[in-house]
Amino acid sequence: MTAGITACLLIALYVIDEFNYDRFHPNADRIYQVGLHKKFGEQDMRSPSICPPLADAMIAEIPEVESTLRFHRWGKPIFRYGEKAFTEDKVIITESNFFDFFSFKLIAGDPKTALMEPNSVVLTETTARKYFGDENPLEKLILMGEGQNKVPYKITGVAANCHNNSHFRFDVLLSAAGPDNYLKMNYWLNGGVYTYFLLREHASVLDVEKKFENIVTKNVAPELQRFLGSRLDQFRKAGGIYSYYTTKITDIHLKSTSQEDIEPSGSLLYIYVFGGIGIFIVAIACINFMNMSTAQSAGRAKEVGLRKTLGSLRSQMIGQFLAESMLYSLVAVALAVLLSYFLLPAFNILSGKGLSMINLLDIKFILGVGLMLLIVGLLAGSYPAFYLTSFSAVDVLKGKVSTGLKSKGIRSALVVFQFAISIFLIIFTSVVYTQINFMQQLQMGMDKENVLVIETGDRLGKNGEAFRNALVQQPEVSKVSFTQNKFPRGYSPGAMRSGRSGGDHFVGIYQADFDFQDVLKFEMKDGRYFSKNFPSDSTAVVINEAAAIEFGFDKTEGQEVLHSPNGTYVPAYVIGIIKDFKFESYRDKVRPLAIFLYLSSLGNLMVRYEGNAKTVLDNTAKLWKQYAGSEPFEYSFMDENFDKLFRSEERIGQVLTVFSTLAIFIACLGLFALAAFTTEQRTKEIGIRKVMGASVKSLSMLLTKEFIVLVLIAFVPAAAIGWWASSQWLSGFAYRVDINQFIFVGVGVSTITIAWLTVGYQSIKAARANPVDSLRHE
Repeated sequence: MTAGITACLLIALYVIDEFNYDRFHPNADRIYQVGLHKKFGEQDMRSPSICPPLADAMIAEIPEVESTLRFHRWGKPIFRYGEKAFTEDKVIITESNFFDFFSFKLIAGDPKTALMEPNSVVLTETTARKYFGDENPLEKLILMGEGQNKVPYKITGVAANCHNNSHFRFDVLLSAAGPDNYLKMNYWLNGGVYTYFLLREHASVLDVEKKFENIVTKNVAPELQRFLGSRLDQFRKAGGIYSYYTTKITDIHLKSTSQEDIEPSGSLLYIYVFGGIGIFIVAIACINFMNMSTAQSAGRAKEVGLRKTLGSLRSQMIGQFLAESMLYSLVAVALAVLLSYFLLPAFNILSGKGLSMINLLDIKFILGVGLMLLIVGLLAGSYPAFYLTSFSAVDVLKGKVSTGLKSKGIRSALVVFQFAISIFLIIFTSVVYTQINFMQQLQMGMDKENVLVIETGDRLGKNGEAFRNALVQQPEVSKVSFTQNKFPRGYSPGAMRSGRSGGDHFVGIYQADFDFQDVLKFEMKDGRYFSKNFPSDSTAVVINEAAAIEFGFDKTEGQEVLHSPNGTYVPAYVIGIIKDFKFESYRDKVRPLAIFLYLSSLGNLMVRYEGNAKTVLDNTAKLWKQYAGSEPFEYSFMDENFDKLFRSEERIGQVLTVFSTLAIFIACLGLFALAAFTTEQRTKEIGIRKVMGASVKSLSMLLTKEFIVLVLIAFVPAAAIGWWASSQWLSGFAYRVDINQFIFVGVGVSTITIAWLTVGYQSIKAARANPVDSLRHE
């Protein structure tokens, strides 16, 4: 039972932490994030990355809004102090009221003025130690930028490290004050700004959402007409959507409807799955206790009879048996809490969490432990208590209650329930791993293997082209491409239109040079890719099949589309249609994509190599030092970047594997003990059958058969529920595996084999025993 409770407690810690996201803010119930819902053509997007001026309009026109806060994520800039230089990827530029609005703690500096002056910066405790060690960083200058564009920032504060259960985290906060304040730009169709507001007490967020429409009509509609060439009512009549929505800050992690949250969000489905696993495992452990208590009832039957004869009331004996069960549960829970403490580091690795001892002291967890003690004690002890006290004193003393098998039907039902749970978990786990393997092996339409990605090409400055040429000279390198964006995702959203389709279409904009096709090895459906032999390609575009379908053509000849790189639509000639390849999550279908020619030697470098990756890295690092000097060399591999897209699926697969194994192990422990007891109760029968000429094989089959039948019965509902749950989970993937019947056959055969091995040992041991000893024993 201890193992089952330990598993449940660890899962409870996980679930509590997930539901506690952002609840450390005192005003969490009144803080909301604003998102934009826009639909162009077939592309429907919900994103919290919105335009800068909305916050000012909300303060001016919506009285229910008490205050607002904006911030913008700032790529991956380099910071330098002395000889130390690091790339920081969690940099936020924000307004001066950041520490008033949110409850992040400032351990050095004044929270009201830390971000008030231009070129002021706040570092987290860990980040400050990385640059300054044990020195006091306040008032010191740190440089941000590359080459000749280094800008000094004064450190005005040190913040405590961000909470693990915050929907966004930062290492560096930059002040947005100053003349080039992006957060104050008056562009209503731009994005990139995350906007929050504090709702006044007793106000309704529904009233705020209603008043968004006036802001859209007043401010967005004129820009939309100038940009798209159609009025807002015409745009909406054609099926377009442009509206704002809100999400309470405590709902962002688990209940967000946005498609592009600041950081990867959690999943309510996985919470329900993990919670269900914890409950199931404890239920299996409780069933073991109940089965063995009732199976061994004969040993306490005389005690019950004597106590009833001496005048004990049934209620008193029920209380005693429940108290015994509660005592067992108390010991099991205490051991489980201790085990949870020691297993927490391993569980953190498994689940990707950062739980610590302080989580064990969380009031919700402590209350959960108390509730667990009560439920387990009552659940495990209730049936044995009522069953044992139901014996008639006269029947017990006459010896009529001696076998302890009168509850056989209920015990059989409990065994079926145990194995149904275990089989369901194994089926679901098998489907999860099949889907993960399917995604890993899925033909993407381009070759992501053997592609080194250098995301910091800007740091090369004027040496970009020289570095590329030096790379290509390496024997392991076949092609190198400069791109403005990178896969997976990484595209810039934009609107395009075609005369054939009418209206505007939301398209992912990507910029790459002449060698991009040779690096990724995607195929053309029609036309060609960019070529140095065609100077006019600088005003051309290559699109994918999904975009061609939206634009209403499948051939490139004579086709032209309009795009707006600078706010005004200009034509681009379609010279090629690429066969669709996957550049986003496997949960989404391939979006329309447009690739424009990129002639700069800055940005990202995609390096196609053949041979040993370590050799390529070593050579590239040497060349980087030669051409980029002391600039940090940072890289990744494209296949690993794509694998990160289903990291959460891999994690749930690992958790399911561990706990499914534990569930079947606990169920088999109970089955083993029950088989041992049943065999012991049938010792005399076995001896007589053996004297009458029964073989070891027939006796073994006799003792094993009833348990195998129970497992077969359990398989039927488990398979049905497993198929339904797996189908529901797979429906979230645009590219998914078909549920194979062989999964069910394999799980069924495996479970029966495990059950047979569990019971078979006891059966063969009893069948091979000397019948003389068996009969003498009786």
